Amino acid sequence: MWGYYLNPLGVKKIMKAFLKVVVVTLFASMTGLAGYASQPPSHQNSLAQAQNVLGQNSPISVFLPDLAKVLLKGGSSMSGRLTALDAQAQQIKLELSGESEILEIADIEKVEFRGEVILGCGNSDCKIVIRGDEEETSAGNNQKTWREPLTNFRVINPSTGKAQIQLASLPKLELRGILAVAASSSYVVDEIQFDSSGMITLKVTPR
Repeated sequence: MWGYYLNPLGVKKIMKAFLKVVVVTLFASMTGLAGYASQPPSHQNSLAQAQNVLGQNSPISVFLPDLAKVLLKGGSSMSGRLTALDAQAQQIKLELSGESEILEIADIEKVEFRGEVILGCGNSDCKIVIRGDEEETSAGNNQKTWREPLTNFRVINPSTGKAQIQLASLPKLELRGILAVAASSSYVVDEIQFDSSGMITLKVTPR
């Protein structure tokens, strides 16, 4: 009967080599796990980047009712549909019964909106909302006030009253809430105020 004999010195060398392999393997595994834990999943990174871009770059659509009452600083007023706002020329354009009027922003106290507003116009149909006394009373509970540079506001479609405003002055958390509301509702402009510093203040209500 044959057998094998290992002297104690040989056994000790084998054990040392085995332990080195185990230690190296465990160290590599722990390093890999640590690196994985330090990096969030790719879909979370994509979501964070999308929210950041959305919060910084996306303008908010707002809608202007078809009747704008312009209150002038001298105490007089004019009414019509606001069809254009030129931030560079510092002018607005009103249209009523086929006639148009150019007004200097420096002469305007504020613009108040009433009448019909067209919401959600797409390729198929539109929803027309007629704003009456009841809606105006209930609107005050949800009314928001935004103040931005005049250059951040522009009229997109004069015939439907669609406009856009870039909200660059709000905290990111508040802006995300506004974007969430805008995804399912439409912001209707109740009032516009101008000031000499080149800023515009909008009072809006989600519908």
